[in-house]
Amino acid sequence: MKNVGTFLFLIVLVSTAARADVPPDPGYQRHSANLVLEPATDLSGFRFFLDSPAEIEEVKISGEGPTVISASGRAGASRFGRLIAIPAREYEQFGSRLSEEELSQALREKKLFKPTELLSHNFQTTIPQGASYQDPVYRLEKDEHSGLRAVLISGGQSGSQVISFGINDLSRSWNPGIAIIAGILLMCGITILGIWYFRRSPKHP
Repeated sequence: MKNVGTFLFLIVLVSTAARADVPPDPGYQRHSANLVLEPATDLSGFRFFLDSPAEIEEVKISGEGPTVISASGRAGASRFGRLIAIPAREYEQFGSRLSEEELSQALREKKLFKPTELLSHNFQTTIPQGASYQDPVYRLEKDEHSGLRAVLISGGQSGSQVISFGINDLSRSWNPGIAIIAGILLMCGITILGIWYFRRSPKHP
């Protein structure tokens, strides 16, 4: 079931990437969105990773002052990311021996580690033409349950109507052509998933 969940998660990401690669509707414009992180507690006990469909990268967060993760050079699937915190002790025990692909799978399936997903971010946003936009600023602080949490303190989407879809914020304007493409991708994913399931099922006499 974990493999099924991971597969469906990737299908959603492909669909959102297809939507995001299409030019914005008239009256809207694309805008780069850096990610700004401000520590409000000692973070030395954690390692941080930005997990996207294209790659996984470690993020070094400054102990003093804000850390800016730039949107520059993040195209295609790399524009989507989940900021994940891992206890440093766990990473030192397992993570250093894993490849990038194995580490990403372990994070998604919550194997080996006890990861905390702090936030999801799209490094490219769509805003009305002429509207102002400020990069989102998150404060990283202690949490009683998960150990750490990210709180949006300023910036981000303001004044524009958006809906949440997977890890990406999409405009309410939905192009029918893109809906068809996303539907085709989803159907292909379901078909592949069905073939995979029946091939793994035990054969009956």
